[in-house]
Amino acid sequence: MLMSKIRRFVFASVVAIAVVAAVVSSVAGIRALRIAAAATSKTLCSATFVSGVSADQVFQEELHPQMRSIGWGVRYHVDRKRKRVVSRVLGLFTTRALYHPVYGCVLADNTFAFPEDDVGKLQSAGNGADVHQGAVPLPLSSKKMKSALDLAFSEPDPLRPRHTKAVLVWHKGGLVAERYAPGYGPETKIWAHSVTKSIAHALTGVLVQKGLLELNRPLQSSVWNVRVDERKRAVTADHLLRMTSGLPFDETGSIFDLSHRMFFSTADMAHFAGGLSLSSKPETTWQYSNAGYVLLGRIARDLSGGTAESVFKFMKEELFEPVGMHHTAIELDSTGTPVLGSHAYASARDLARLGQLYLDDGIVDGEQILPPGWAAHARAQTLDTGYGAGFWTMHAQDRTVPVWETPWGLPGLPEAAYFGRGALGQYLIVLPDEELIIVRLGTSVHYGTGIDQLVSAVREAVVQ
Repeated sequence: MLMSKIRRFVFASVVAIAVVAAVVSSVAGIRALRIAAAATSKTLCSATFVSGVSADQVFQEELHPQMRSIGWGVRYHVDRKRKRVVSRVLGLFTTRALYHPVYGCVLADNTFAFPEDDVGKLQSAGNGADVHQGAVPLPLSSKKMKSALDLAFSEPDPLRPRHTKAVLVWHKGGLVAERYAPGYGPETKIWAHSVTKSIAHALTGVLVQKGLLELNRPLQSSVWNVRVDERKRAVTADHLLRMTSGLPFDETGSIFDLSHRMFFSTADMAHFAGGLSLSSKPETTWQYSNAGYVLLGRIARDLSGGTAESVFKFMKEELFEPVGMHHTAIELDSTGTPVLGSHAYASARDLARLGQLYLDDGIVDGEQILPPGWAAHARAQTLDTGYGAGFWTMHAQDRTVPVWETPWGLPGLPEAAYFGRGALGQYLIVLPDEELIIVRLGTSVHYGTGIDQLVSAVREAVVQ
């Protein structure tokens, strides 16, 4: 029996070594391993120094399941003193991510150094992790609401865990219920993934309201890093928001897709995005585009002063502070461009406040910080899709998203609802007719969040 186990172990080891050797010997395999190392460094750096949560837990819940056969070969070290994370895959590919109070976590080579700036002044903006979480979750208001949150945090399938981290209910202008997983709280900045695009829509609205940006005017050629073809000359900021710029569908679920290359192997993400060839004429085809939102980040940086410090200050003073989003951070790439496709970290309460901004049509304390009608712009249907601008809608429930082949909307939501949605189960759901906002955040690798049951249970609870 013992010899049989040894033989099976030796055979499995030989097969594993052979697979690794085959992967490493290919160009595609080398790229995959480098991206795996980079994703580990970046994700764990942000978890530690931006969110203030356990790097080990994030690796086990979020990264390891997605790496499948090579997870065993990943090693990482969190250096709290130097505020960096170094990762290595199979002992061959090493990457590091560095934390900075303005940039957040940035992937960097050994020659990279952050530019000199007045870090002391900018640290007060709250872009770092909330090490001491002073806020206490609000007590539940009813048995039905308790049951709704119990449902959200349940694990009906141990093999496909939901890993819910935060659920929050905001009704008629105020917080009515919330719950958090151990290690998380009301001030924890949780990775919002593509709910970042909803924040990007608001930030773009601030630029428009201030007269710094014309939504439907063709972008300056400086956005494109190569000789501009005639089709690019027609691209506007509205096309980027609506994903109808003609930029290619860049998130296919593969480690080799364009978005992974941009996020984890490119120092200047806007340069990468601006160099992509259009795959269709603007305003003719909807294609999911992280690259388009990265270009919006470059536009925001350039229009707010042209530096990391200026755009950091602009986001804080013109959007986050007025709305009360004091526990939100958007990371920048190494050139100081906000990564508006996916790199926002926000508390559940902050995301609810963003939803309230849209319910109030961009008005905060009597001041119009977004253009009048900006909420309607967010949920207006784009072409024949279920996408608006920075938000998903309920306009195409009889069809599915191209490439992904998943439903556009969420089951059971009313037609007027719209929502921000991000990978691994991030949701900011706005129901205007009910003055209701629901936030759900987690690390649901297997996509089984139970969001439709949660929304149904919450809606039933708030009408009582």
